[in-house]
Amino acid sequence: MLGEQAKLETLHGVVAEQNGASITELVRPITNAANFLKHAKRDPTEEMDIDEATVQVAIQLASVDFGQVTGRMPPEAEIYTARATVCTIKSIAEQNRSNQRWMKRILQFCPGLRSASWPERKAMGLDMLNKYLAGQLDKGCIPVRRA
Repeated sequence: MLGEQAKLETLHGVVAEQNGASITELVRPITNAANFLKHAKRDPTEEMDIDEATVQVAIQLASVDFGQVTGRMPPEAEIYTARATVCTIKSIAEQNRSNQRWMKRILQFCPGLRSASWPERKAMGLDMLNKYLAGQLDKGCIPVRRA
């Protein structure tokens, strides 16, 4: 990867580290799914199972990339990315103060989030999104993304 060769910290590298994998291990299942879809017309009846972990990583990467390209993420992507980051980061205490503040606010709103099962995390995320959209969630729970 170009970022690795240039010794730069990349989004893929950060997410790979959060997930305890190399960048190659992180993107391989996503690349396999993309290649499957790219060639789907060859055998339209063929099916592929994509595991939840691959979907989670793909959505997180796509959300952040979308935000970087457009300068702003839609609320659904902001909530998803913030929740995914809080769930996968090894230590909140090792983050900078700004990140610690919004991560701690999310954990105050969703106690037990980091130890919850995936279905429980999805339910908490949906509840968080609904409250955010209804104006019932402190906007400080969402990290500020600057273009």
